[in-house]
Formats: sequence, C-alpha cells, structure tokens
Amino acid sequence: MSKHRVKGTVLHGIVTMLQQRRAEGRFSEEQLEPRLAPATLEVLDSKIQIGLWYPLEAYRELLDLYWEVESGRDPEFMRRQGATAARELVELGVYRAFLSTSSEENASTRGIVERARLTCRMTEMIYDFVEVEALHDPGAHTLTLAYRNVEGFDEAMVLATQGFLAGLTRIISGMDAPDSESEMWQVERPEAGRLRFTLDLARLVPREAPGA
Repeated sequence: MSKHRVKGTVLHGIVTMLQQRRAEGRFSEEQLEPRLAPATLEVLDSKIQIGLWYPLEAYRELLDLYWEVESGRDPEFMRRQGATAARELVELGVYRAFLSTSSEENASTRGIVERARLTCRMTEMIYDFVEVEALHDPGAHTLTLAYRNVEGFDEAMVLATQGFLAGLTRIISGMDAPDSESEMWQVERPEAGRLRFTLDLARLVPREAPGA
C-alpha cells in the first residue's frame, strides 16, 4: 500500500452517498467485503472529517464503487460529479479565494490564469503527492494544467478531475455555456505519472491584444 493520501474534503460526499445507498439496500456487506480492502471498509463506516488525511487507496476504491452503483460507469456521470464537487466546495467557502469582487476581472484571461494558479496550490493541499503547474500559452490562447506524480490516478479520478476543473471554470468566469464537462477541458496522459488538462480560452474570452 502506498503512503499517498487525500484530504477528507474529496471523500466526504462520496462516503455520505454510499452510506445512504447501503442503508437503502443497494448493496450488502457480503458484496462489499470481497471488493473493498479492510482499511477502505473502515473508512466507509466512519464519519469523514474534511480536514483529515485518508489513504489514496480508500478514496480510489470508494470512488470506483460509487461510479458503478450510481451510473454503471458512465464517464459523463463522473465528470458531472466532479463539477458538482467544485460547486459544493465553493459554497462551503473552501474555494472562496477564487471569487474576486470584480466579475469582469474573473472573466478576463488574466483573472482565469491567476485562479488557475490558485487551483494548482489548492490541489496540492488536497492530494499530498500531486504537483501541478499552470501553463498559459498566449500564442495558442490556451491554458494547461500539468499534473505530475499521478500514477495513482485511475480512470474515475481523471474523469472527476476533468469535471471539477470545468465546474470551477464556470464559476470563475461566470459563463453559462452549453459545453459539457468533457468539451471544456481536454485531457491527455502522455505517460503514467503525468496528466495534461488543456482549456481553449477562446471558449471563455476573446483573444486579447499584446500588452492588454
């Protein structure tokens, strides 16, 4: 088992929902035991504290279970859950720093890039093993978040992250666009330990003149 950990903020909603589904009889203890590690079962039985650290393996197993139980592994469902998590964290005040007093500033290229850099710092506070860098390419008018040390990110985590970034982007920019979570941030995995999420800024703001 790795020593990688995640903050309770990303586990709280998943565990709460799975506890509800178990109480509704959607799955039994006999079904869970061969699927979840003993440490993960302990997490599922606990009250999650958002400020505490939890094993990555427990988060990964519970997220995968949640994905299967709720949607039969529909990728768009997991993206939507990531977007919902972003909205909930903002409502809780966890991401208050993203919201400036000026909506015009938020919706500018500079505002979006600055908040992307905040995203990097806060992501590193949620996962104790991840490094993230925001890369703005004015020529291509794109913004890329480059994740490193993410060998532990499985498919569900990648999809949830893609949706999470889309949810934050909508809030930051104030946009009301029809784009789905999969269309907003394009994702590629050049190698096991690296992920690149790229946003075409033209979806949000026009290309600005040099020096603007």
